[in-house]
Amino acid sequence: MASKTQEAKDAQGYTKKPMQCNNCANYKSEMVAMPADGWRGAYTAEKNKRCGVGGFAVQSSASCKFYCVKTANV
Repeated sequence: MASKTQEAKDAQGYTKKPMQCNNCANYKSEMVAMPADGWRGAYTAEKNKRCGVGGFAVQSSASCKFYCVKTANV
């Protein structure tokens, strides 16, 4: 039996992964190794964020009508 909270979330279509470019199967980006600098060590940064459909630059928190849920790589 689901809790009242879970029933309310299900009724509203609540999801922890909203329809955003960074959750879309068409989202393309590169992880680039960045060197250490004076105040932090080496890290990786996400660069070249692009839409795989239109090829244009996107913000990871944006969305469009071509949103497609990512599936697990099995």
